[in-house]
Amino acid sequence: MADKIGIVKVQELIRLFDPSTIMPINEKEQRSKLSQILTQINYFGRRNDEQAVELAIIEHVEKQLAEEEQRIKQQREQMKDKMRQLIKKEFPQQEQRHEHQLEHINEIHNRQALEDFHNIPDLNLDQMFKTNVEEIDEIHQKYMNKPFHQTQESNVIILCDAADEV
Repeated sequence: MADKIGIVKVQELIRLFDPSTIMPINEKEQRSKLSQILTQINYFGRRNDEQAVELAIIEHVEKQLAEEEQRIKQQREQMKDKMRQLIKKEFPQQEQRHEHQLEHINEIHNRQALEDFHNIPDLNLDQMFKTNVEEIDEIHQKYMNKPFHQTQESNVIILCDAADEV
């Protein structure tokens, strides 16, 4: 009959499986705890083979860690998706708020411009655009004797100072 795994190794294997485990007090309970762990991880090989038991526990722990890592990745992806959805949901609301703010600002500017327009003193447009008779006569004399040239591409008439400038 093969030798049993030493009690120190039993304690190491229990802690390897779960470092936070409260260690049973006596040797029989510790061996019983290791046996429960081996059953829990579906190890049905030789229970007195120290290396095989240790490898089985290590494999199980690594598998658990990989699964936990995968769960964490999935949770992160789910959180990212939720954040994207919230941003998509929130963005149109922000855009609508922004448009509403712009409309409000435009209303204020329009109201101010209208007030400014109404507050302008009446302008005497006749006085502003009044051209004196001497100025009109001077312009008339200057350009009446100048040749005109009509371009063929359009109905534009060009007033020329000299006939060869066209």
